[in-house]
Amino acid sequence: MRGLENMNARYLSGGFPGVVKHYGGGLLDSFSAMSDEDKKALVFDATLGFDPDSAEGMSALDMGLLGIIGAIGGGKVRAGKKLLNAGKPGKKKGRMTQTKDLRDMSTSDAIAEASKEPHLIKGADGQYVGAPRGFTTKQRVNKQRDSFDSEVAAGADGGDWYERARQFNIDSQPNDPYLQSMAADEQALWSAQANPDTNLGWAINARNSYNAGVPRDKVRTGQQARAYSDARDSYAPNLGHNGGPPLDDNVGRVRLGKKTGIYGQHLDPNQPPATTGTNDIWHARQLGYTNNDGGEFSRALSAQEHRYMDYETMLAVKRANEQRLGGRTDWTGAEIQAAPWVAGKGRALSNRSNGRMTAEEGIAEASKTYPDYASKYTINAPHEQIPGRSTGLLQNLIDADMPTKREFTNDARWVDERGRDRLMDEAMGGTYVLPTKQGTGAYVNSAGDLEMNPVDVARPMSGFDIDPKTGRKEVAPDTRSVLDATSGVRGLLDMQEGVAWNKVIPSSKGPKISFEANVGRMPSEGEMSKVAKLAKKHGVEIIANTDSGLAFRHFGNQKTADTTKLLKGEFGQDLRKIFPEMKLETGTWAGDDSIIAGYFDLSKELASSNAGSGKATMKVLNSIEGLKKTAPNAYDNLMNSTGVQIKAQKNLARLNKWEAKLGDSQRSDYRRLLELVGSKKLSGLNNYVKKYGPAGLPAIAMFGIFGDQQGQSEGSYPQ
Repeated sequence: MRGLENMNARYLSGGFPGVVKHYGGGLLDSFSAMSDEDKKALVFDATLGFDPDSAEGMSALDMGLLGIIGAIGGGKVRAGKKLLNAGKPGKKKGRMTQTKDLRDMSTSDAIAEASKEPHLIKGADGQYVGAPRGFTTKQRVNKQRDSFDSEVAAGADGGDWYERARQFNIDSQPNDPYLQSMAADEQALWSAQANPDTNLGWAINARNSYNAGVPRDKVRTGQQARAYSDARDSYAPNLGHNGGPPLDDNVGRVRLGKKTGIYGQHLDPNQPPATTGTNDIWHARQLGYTNNDGGEFSRALSAQEHRYMDYETMLAVKRANEQRLGGRTDWTGAEIQAAPWVAGKGRALSNRSNGRMTAEEGIAEASKTYPDYASKYTINAPHEQIPGRSTGLLQNLIDADMPTKREFTNDARWVDERGRDRLMDEAMGGTYVLPTKQGTGAYVNSAGDLEMNPVDVARPMSGFDIDPKTGRKEVAPDTRSVLDATSGVRGLLDMQEGVAWNKVIPSSKGPKISFEANVGRMPSEGEMSKVAKLAKKHGVEIIANTDSGLAFRHFGNQKTADTTKLLKGEFGQDLRKIFPEMKLETGTWAGDDSIIAGYFDLSKELASSNAGSGKATMKVLNSIEGLKKTAPNAYDNLMNSTGVQIKAQKNLARLNKWEAKLGDSQRSDYRRLLELVGSKKLSGLNNYVKKYGPAGLPAIAMFGIFGDQQGQSEGSYPQ
């Protein structure tokens, strides 16, 4: 009903002039007899189907509303001459709809046009058309301009709000203009009455679920979810990196409204920024608008008000540049709209904090945009390249110095040309994945020895769902299943005893029995050594790398009080000595308290004693097979992943190099695995095991792929 409520507010504030009489106190009551489908159609037509900036569009809108009310709604509506003449191109000069649309101009041209002030048109009542209530003199207009300029100056440091958001939509997306622009569409679609934090969560969930092949029936609302799925469906035949229509083609793009369309353009790195600002309720308040009763502005804007605000925004751009605000002369409409929004929101945050937040701290908080909330939705997927001790592969590497280990690691990483994790991105069909970070990991191997190895922390992103039974927040199930399956693939191709992903969720219900030390960076090798010794001393079983520090899990903790006691005691004090700047946060562990949550264990299956058994192969393939139910598209994507194929090829080249360098005797099954996946992808591996079975052959049987035919020689697997 939000669309109807906005229409009703617009009507009561002077919108829809053709509807001159109604019963029941407003449009909503007149629509009470409509079916849900008719209401949806009406909202669509009223908000998206016409251009209210034109006289013809306004007339069509009014006539359409009148016809629907009379024919469907059952409400009684009377019309007179005003209705019959509404919206007709009149001879009277000075109509707001006859002013030029600045949104189609360059910034310089828009400033030049706005400087003529053609939008200052007085109505019969002496009020400037489209201006805030009470604006009847130029003196009053100038007073508001001065007030607005002071707010721009106060929030000038947050003026790059949109620019940082645009960069995020490059950094978090594949090198695919369509998906980068889709990120802007997603964020715009769910932006109304939402902050960037919750908005980002909805956008990620919608993208991941759709890409996984299980689109959601509801993402905030059912209508928004349908609008998103319909847009993506129209692009589906061409879906894929660099495979779609040109950006100026609306095929596959979410259809946005007047306000959200401008907002989306501001966020789209492949489109020039919109000339004017986003005319939302916050911008309207800064420009002096109030509700009809004089209260804080919260209603929908009319077409005349949108036009007035556009002109005033561009005049503010002119003034900021002339004054060299912040030492700049290149202010834009988006920045002029963002700066006072930051100032106003920051002040409100400070006022509501009861003294806990200064005005400056409030502005800093208000300056946060999408990348500032990214860590909340970032899953940590640390993985190493040094083969596990139990595998018997390249054992001389385990005790090598760190430069040698880093050279080996850098020979074959999972990242693409922009440093993003290729495995998760391809498995999820192109999604939100931030660049991988490099650091040092500490790992207790199957022999009980501590290993210090180079580590990459992949950073795929996920929204959260609430478990209906427990009320606990958890990683979205479709994303979780893909994280599990890709962990298995990493472990198999890189001969790892285990691969884990982790996420400490602080705002979830349930006992907070894990915690994260955020130090804003990857810990050094020396710091990791100290942390490992400290954890061993206090029996803390899990130390996991995150993109900004470390996550911990102690299975002796069963209640929040246990974690609090641990952190306030000797362990917490000594940890603070290692990381004086750390911020500690407790939470649940990936929505699950079990020891296996987020961990794919291959220590037994990949052990040299099990070479040729097919156990590891089947464990990984079974995990991938499970995607058919939870994320069917991800199953296909993973089986046909070029990224996995490339990684196998790089691993084989690395194996040849280091086998010659170290002189170790190697497992021939691993070499054959890499040869098959490098030429046939995972799908070829899967087809082979289905045809020949997993057991009975050497080498690749760890993948269960080189099943034996009677009499087939060891070297006769298909090429």
